[in-house]
Amino acid sequence: MKKEGEILQKTVIYIILIALILSLFLFAILGKSNSNDTKRQLLEKQTALLIESSPQNTILELNINNLNGEINNIRIDNYKIFIDVNGFESKQGYPFFSKYTATVSKDEAQNKFIIEIK
Repeated sequence: MKKEGEILQKTVIYIILIALILSLFLFAILGKSNSNDTKRQLLEKQTALLIESSPQNTILELNINNLNGEINNIRIDNYKIFIDVNGFESKQGYPFFSKYTATVSKDEAQNKFIIEIK
């Protein structure tokens, strides 16, 4: 009788531990798959690649409203581009390598951000 109780207790403890581990795993996955974060990273990476491959005196225009969401702000700091999408601020940014200087300005009349490579 005592052994049956011990087996039942061990089984219940194992089930609780497995449920706890699976729930932690699920929360980790949900935290990483935030669609706004993915859109922001995609925009930062694509824009950084465009800046890297552009020659001097190039002007890049990004629409404020595009397929990846609404761009609130674009910043360039220490050869990193930061794009805020749908109200979510970019904290990490995406690095780029260019021998030219890139500056950002906002054209309110045309609803565009303009990146100039000088």
